[in-house]
Amino acid sequence: MLKRLSFSLLLIFSANNIFSQIICENFQTEDQFDIWSIQNISSGVDSSWHWGQEFGSENIFNAHHSYIPTSDSYDDWLISPSFNTSDIDSPALIYTEYIGWFEDAEEHNVYYSTDFDGNVENSNWTLLNSDILSDADNNFISRGPFEVPSTSNLFIAFQYVGTNASNWWVDDICFINYDENYCPMPQINNWSTFSNSIVLEGNNIEEINSYQIEFSTSFFNPGDGSAEIFEFDTFPFELTGLEESTQYYFSIRSNCDNENYSEWYDNNHDGPDLWSTTGFACEPESNCSLGDGISGLIIADIENTSSGCSENGYGNFTNLLTELELGQTYQATIVTNYTNQYISSWIDFNDDYTFTDEELIIDNYFIPSSGTYEIDVLIPEDAQLGSHLMRFKANWNSEVEDACQAVSYGETEDYTVLIVDYLDLNNIDFIGMKIYPNPVGNNFVTILSSETGDKFVELFDINGRKVLSTTIIDELLDISNLDAGFYLIKVTINGKSLVSNLIIK
Repeated sequence: MLKRLSFSLLLIFSANNIFSQIICENFQTEDQFDIWSIQNISSGVDSSWHWGQEFGSENIFNAHHSYIPTSDSYDDWLISPSFNTSDIDSPALIYTEYIGWFEDAEEHNVYYSTDFDGNVENSNWTLLNSDILSDADNNFISRGPFEVPSTSNLFIAFQYVGTNASNWWVDDICFINYDENYCPMPQINNWSTFSNSIVLEGNNIEEINSYQIEFSTSFFNPGDGSAEIFEFDTFPFELTGLEESTQYYFSIRSNCDNENYSEWYDNNHDGPDLWSTTGFACEPESNCSLGDGISGLIIADIENTSSGCSENGYGNFTNLLTELELGQTYQATIVTNYTNQYISSWIDFNDDYTFTDEELIIDNYFIPSSGTYEIDVLIPEDAQLGSHLMRFKANWNSEVEDACQAVSYGETEDYTVLIVDYLDLNNIDFIGMKIYPNPVGNNFVTILSSETGDKFVELFDINGRKVLSTTIIDELLDISNLDAGFYLIKVTINGKSLVSNLIIK
């Protein structure tokens, strides 16, 4: 998933000539927000600063000046509690911001004060930043560093001025040691996993010479020497040579002049993040040369009436696809040319390339003699929508014990199924989705939706294999690493999904 990386530690000690202290506020709880004060010095208008969880994502909270259609004018202040920066030699402020309805934004100002007494108008404020930059239009962007005093009594304020026709969200408000050894942390805005690689996208910062990505299949403490480190110069970057269907822990840091390094960077700043590469299903071998196994199969729109005996007893027919509806019963027509065949079938609803008892749709249906048989298949009402791998497996003279089991006589055939819910009738209106251009001939697909939140995107090739799994917070999906061909694209926002065809030219 794309992750917007945020700090979760209030005090971090580090080495290697990086900042000696870092103090952060990331609003992980509402109690953290409640100790900030709010003042609106425009008469007759209530404040619109509040605490919220955005994008339908866990652990992403922020202070939010929200959009409410109104012609009222706001001069709305969000003021921090007192911070003690006296132990930081060269303190500076950094924060992240997100702007919605960017064209309506009027004034976003950030100040500090050392004499705030509870009344904004009675205090002295020094302006740190007033730019409203378009890179934060529907996108979280880091700002700073902005130098502040080393003092035991420092207040930060965010001032929203305007008619409240725009959103302004602020988060990850941190004080760092901005001295001659300062090295900014990486700014990552997207990552995508593939079968044997991971692609990182981020903002290339002038003072950063290179980046180090540290990774291992086991949890580690960043910088302890137990994990592998790979260095690269610029984003985007693809780390290759990983194992498919494998979990990896990752952390990343910046390298600046004179071998000054930033903090190791990860989500919530609580240690390396766990990411997983995509994978492939097992391909069990068996002997079907005597007529055992499945010599023909029909279900809904899949008509593989002469599938025959596949090489080594495994048939990859995932280029054949059908739609099946939640809660409906279908007939699977199975043809076999030998006696005493046990038939089982699974749909890999969670797309982890393993087949469990919960994913069984046919449980050892017994075929006593060669011929054609019709078997009822019920699609669970709570099945996961989207494109999944569907497996049929036959075994002679004994029950099928495991979908990956190699048997002496039998056969395995894989297909692709698209689970849909026609009760939603117009799935595209369900989340107001538009995916274009399609066919696409460049490196990006635009995904627009009236549903607000992160877009979790999955792409499947004609073999039913998941070739891309990523989360985007804007509208652009990078497909530059994918070959031309036919794909299924599944987009999920706040638990609502749309599945559609996508053609890459």
